[in-house]
Amino acid sequence: MSTKKAIIVPDIKLGIEGVDFFLTILFKKHAGKTIYKVEYELNDDKKCINYVDNENKHVLFKNRDNIFILFHLENKPITESLIESIKIKLMKKRNSNRNEDLIRDVILLQSCLPDIDLLSAQQELIRLNEILQKKCPNLFLKLDHFFDFQEPMVRYNETGHICVGCKYYDTLILALCKEKNCIATIEIIIRPEGEVLINSKTDTLEEGKKYNKLLRAVLFIIGNKIPDASYIKSTALNPISAWLLIKYSKAFIETGNPFIGFLKEKNIDLKSVSQELIKEYYKVISKPIVLIANLDKEAVINSNSEFQKLLIGNSPSDEIKCT
Repeated sequence: MSTKKAIIVPDIKLGIEGVDFFLTILFKKHAGKTIYKVEYELNDDKKCINYVDNENKHVLFKNRDNIFILFHLENKPITESLIESIKIKLMKKRNSNRNEDLIRDVILLQSCLPDIDLLSAQQELIRLNEILQKKCPNLFLKLDHFFDFQEPMVRYNETGHICVGCKYYDTLILALCKEKNCIATIEIIIRPEGEVLINSKTDTLEEGKKYNKLLRAVLFIIGNKIPDASYIKSTALNPISAWLLIKYSKAFIETGNPFIGFLKEKNIDLKSVSQELIKEYYKVISKPIVLIANLDKEAVINSNSEFQKLLIGNSPSDEIKCT
């Protein structure tokens, strides 16, 4: 007797805009591509949001009835041969919660984003900018969705088609800008469970001016004003990033990270870690330190104090440089 499971051919329905999904064309283009916001409902009555561009024209997702919905971003006809190719691919595919290029010209949406209201956090930035500009009139802080930024900025790996997997269209940017350019940024991705992933970058010409330190203080001040943000998880790619989170944000090491074993061998606890020891770790072990820091009232108090110190320190060496 055969023990093979029956192959289930997935149902695919051609989607109707305004009924099966809602599509919004965003004002700003990126690298010549049109960006779309795609919204639809799930079977738990929650709204699912994704951002895609028109590098691939066909979008596929599962609706609240567990049926695949397929549509063309420009509402053009969809061929039967394409539908059959999609069915064949779906029958071979493993489950995942990440968006992916299913086949050529077809994006499969499998993740959902929170619809983030930034108003409260942006209002707090108004207060922080007033303080900042008393010291540095030419600098200003800004928080917005990646696609709403008009200012050029230094970013990670900005090559090729970026709407699937890389999450750039899903990213929030906290930036320090000078005139028409953003010179230091923290990229923020908020996962549905409240985890906040961050990456930081400073323009090479602006390094050594404590801008990364300033932005991290600001992030913890405004963090609990961003809905659905509970704690920050950072993959520290260099000793400075790790040191700032440990010393100033009371971060702890993610379970299983090799830095735990390194400290145990040295017989040193996290409270006693020095910047020199972190540098030694990065020289000896080529794996980054993954740190977690809570967004709570204590973090806000500590970060406000650090922000003030960076602007009006006990000595010039404590302060950021304005140019």
